[in-house]
Amino acid sequence: MLYQQVASELRRAIYSGVLGPGAQLPTEAQLMEDHGVSRNTVRLALGELVNEGLVTRTPRRGTVVRDRRPLLIYPQRELEPQPSGELREAFAYAVGQEGRAPSQYIEVLTVSPVEEIASRLELADGELAVVRRRLRFVDGQPYNTND
Repeated sequence: MLYQQVASELRRAIYSGVLGPGAQLPTEAQLMEDHGVSRNTVRLALGELVNEGLVTRTPRRGTVVRDRRPLLIYPQRELEPQPSGELREAFAYAVGQEGRAPSQYIEVLTVSPVEEIASRLELADGELAVVRRRLRFVDGQPYNTND
């Protein structure tokens, strides 16, 4: 699709550093002209980048590249022993080792699961399930979510 091509080009510019943190993206009109596409196509492309967390849209300022420091987490290191006296979970320890600030929000609920989940859990009709939802943050920004 055309909007994916426009988004892909902008994404490459962001990841390569051509458009760095705080850089303003071209206006919708400029993107329309540069790519020969409609306003709707440009808006879909920008919406995709917003959903990926690469850019933010601000009234009067336009679309701007977010300040995002990549976080390198090595899952295999979660199995390594932590220094004595460290009692943090592996994620928090790894984030801390990168000099970043970890945090998380955990919610536990009893729910009536949707049919697909109830089937996978082999629950009878009307049986309840417990769901644990966790939203992790790095430097106050959402990093990942788990259910």
